Amino acid sequence: MKLYKNRYTVGITGHRDLLENELDVYKKEIQTYLTKLKKNAAKPLLLISPLADGADRLFIKAGKELGLDYVALLPLPMDMYKNDFSSDSLDEFNSLLIGAREYKICNFIEDNNRQNCKEYGENRDKQYLKVGQEIAKCDAMIALWDGTDNGKMGGTADIVKYRKNMKKSYYHIQVKRKK
Repeated sequence: MKLYKNRYTVGITGHRDLLENELDVYKKEIQTYLTKLKKNAAKPLLLISPLADGADRLFIKAGKELGLDYVALLPLPMDMYKNDFSSDSLDEFNSLLIGAREYKICNFIEDNNRQNCKEYGENRDKQYLKVGQEIAKCDAMIALWDGTDNGKMGGTADIVKYRKNMKKSYYHIQVKRKK
């Protein structure tokens, strides 16, 4: 992501349904990796996340504890994206959004618009794919991923595959998911 030339960008991709009893382990692993990046990067780190439930938020919380700035990169206009969250989740989303250095909203991809992205389905998934591809362009990327490809457009496996196709490495944290 070259929107921030003066920062070393670190993006996140991962599952929303991580096991609760493993979150502290994952957070420590994220922090260890971010600390290593911070030590070796020539520029200050800037975290990039869509702030979805699960991995996205855990990444931001881990970074905040290290004093790192973050940007929220959203796949859809705010009013549409907020529909993806329960009321408790929305409260947490709003709290994290307030703490962000800024937020950006991905433009609709060609042929997508507010109307055809209102309902869940392929058009909406394409917006999630777009935000994931932007995340994959960061200088570094963490994947909180169980390692399986469920074939879902814009899902974690899809974003990891996109990053690999760009010949860019990523830091993989093997996770367990709720069943």
